[in-house]
Amino acid sequence: MAFLQPARRRLCSERDWEGGELAVGMRGDRRKGVSGALLIGDTVREVNHMTFRIGVAMLLVVSAAHAATTVRLMEPLKTDARHREPLQPLVLQRETVKVSLEFPKADRLIIPLFHRTVIARRDKLEFAADEATWAGHIINEPESAVLLAIVEDSVSGTIIRGDGTQYRIRMLHSGVHVLERINNSRSLPEEGPPSHAKPCDPPQQLLPMPPVPACTTDTKPIIDLLVLYTKHARQAAGGPSKIQSLINLAALETNWSFSHSRVKAAVRVVHKEEVTDPESGFLEQDRDALQAAGDGVFDAAQQLREDYGADAVFLIVENGDRAGQSLIMEKASADFESKAFSVVLRENATDNFSFTHELGHLMGARHEWSADCTNDSPFASNHGYVRLHPNFGRKPWRTIMATSNECIRVNALDCRRILRWSDPSARLLTGDRLGAGEPTPTDNHSALNQTALIVAQFRCHK
Repeated sequence: MAFLQPARRRLCSERDWEGGELAVGMRGDRRKGVSGALLIGDTVREVNHMTFRIGVAMLLVVSAAHAATTVRLMEPLKTDARHREPLQPLVLQRETVKVSLEFPKADRLIIPLFHRTVIARRDKLEFAADEATWAGHIINEPESAVLLAIVEDSVSGTIIRGDGTQYRIRMLHSGVHVLERINNSRSLPEEGPPSHAKPCDPPQQLLPMPPVPACTTDTKPIIDLLVLYTKHARQAAGGPSKIQSLINLAALETNWSFSHSRVKAAVRVVHKEEVTDPESGFLEQDRDALQAAGDGVFDAAQQLREDYGADAVFLIVENGDRAGQSLIMEKASADFESKAFSVVLRENATDNFSFTHELGHLMGARHEWSADCTNDSPFASNHGYVRLHPNFGRKPWRTIMATSNECIRVNALDCRRILRWSDPSARLLTGDRLGAGEPTPTDNHSALNQTALIVAQFRCHK
């Protein structure tokens, strides 16, 4: 692919030097009988003047080699009938665009966002074979994020402005993408309807089990993921490259959330593959089938997990009654490895950060207190956080593990999820804390730092 071919930055080579003279970067005439000097026009300059000019020329060459590459990420297109589709509840604004497939090689991106254009600077680039991920931020907008994933010619992206405004990029068909401004508070929740009458459940008393040996050769908290997807999910996405770019974006969002929440962990997608088994339409049922071996449904997951050394397995589905489903690691132990399976609805995987949310459950993270008041399982204060009254009159928000229950209870319907983990010792630029202290402490980030290596050692990396 074109974007994987680095720009040829030519410095001085052996052919550039002839008799001690630099023949590149300058225009001049060579004449017989003249050596050790460079002729400019008809005048022979002194050697010291020539040396000065050579130095300037070399400086210009080196400067050009290190100059930042800027690419315009996309251009609006005229909409035709093929591109018109009804707006989903979370979509506030939409336009079709042509995305430049050259963006991975850029240090900076010019990004038109409807009536405003911003410039993003690259922080990290990763690529392999025919795919790449680009992570950066919008210049002069702290707490912003520009996260882009490309597989072949399909681009999936999440853009978050400094004020929290969120956009997504997805591919419609060859050569045509769509840019949408969204409000993820309108997304399907990961849990069922709230119940305030149910008393808090005490921590589950687990039966003693024989210890599961951990993979001691994996010494870094890098969690390897096997991500499967159904035929319906692939068809709805528009093809293999489209859903695979979405999967890579989900992993990129997860890693961004870790690095910006002081969580010392990372995820790595070791394999992506389609499964032919039918969806049930109920995520809990699909999750149980994904975990169970020999039940005739999603059985390929077990062998693929062993083949690729995946610590956890995800299944992307198209139809379901909620955004995601996972079990929670009640005890920080390698014993949980047999339950490290999650199912996520395609539409919510990246927009609502449901992929990252479900991984949080596998790592022991819990919802906010009002949705899950179980304590000390696996750690105290291990809960998401909801900020109903932010500073400066901003709209309510919640961290990755917090549901919409508390927002709905107080009729705060515009209550977006931000890509951060709860942490009472951290603050946003507005001064708002990302967590609370006693009597209901919320600190998912601390729990994840304690469980990351445990989960990373469920299987040995291959």
